[in-house]
Amino acid sequence: MKVMAMLAAVVLLLAPFCSAADAAGGAAAPSLTADDTGSKGAGVAADQNLDYLNDDDLDQAEISDPFENANRKVFKFNDGFYFQVAKPVATGYKKALPEDLRLSLRNFFDTLKAPARFGNCLLQANFTGAVTEFMRTTINILGGVGGLFDPATALDLPRQPEDFGQTLAVWGIGSGPYIVWPLLGPSSVRRTVGYVGDAFLDPFTLLGLDWWLPVVETPTRELNELSFRLGEYEAFKAAALDPYISMREAYAAFRQKQIESKANVEK
Repeated sequence: MKVMAMLAAVVLLLAPFCSAADAAGGAAAPSLTADDTGSKGAGVAADQNLDYLNDDDLDQAEISDPFENANRKVFKFNDGFYFQVAKPVATGYKKALPEDLRLSLRNFFDTLKAPARFGNCLLQANFTGAVTEFMRTTINILGGVGGLFDPATALDLPRQPEDFGQTLAVWGIGSGPYIVWPLLGPSSVRRTVGYVGDAFLDPFTLLGLDWWLPVVETPTRELNELSFRLGEYEAFKAAALDPYISMREAYAAFRQKQIESKANVEK
């Protein structure tokens, strides 16, 4: 058990390196969470945090950054961790596991997050999204071998990328200052609170399962997702005059786009 916990903790450090790949339109930086990557099996993704580095259709958005000095230090730490630890581990993982297996794992992890997406649709009064997510999950569990495959996407039942941070925005709560967390990457005060809300909607919490299961699941999911996104952060960083500023702007614009796409919410 101690060995498992230690390994999980090490891999958990990879999380920042997927989420960075979401907002800037083609590259990624520290944070391991994603949406559509354009890979075989596209329609499913681990978490929408990565999308801000792969979205070319973002309008400029403002977010306050009173903690910039501290945030830059954390960004530098995450950057170093990506190149020294996350990238080598993910590269080895990618070589060791066939793509089809990694895609099935991605689908399975996506299914595990369905309760949070469904719950947030309801909290946002997005009942169409809730029905879509429910039907999608049911079909993928029953017809996709417990969620290992994604037949629902072919049936035009797309994943609903909702989280509690977006729910808070729909309720009229502002984003608050920009924060760069160690390992988790770009965030805001509102999104940070949102992580807590999503944790209560996690199946491990809802089912009262052992605490170590999410400790193992989260880093494994993030590692698997990063294996599909290697090279994105490097491209993002190479194209930016100041990667920190570019990351902040891309993150803010992506989150604003997510929120405004469903409810014209003022940040």
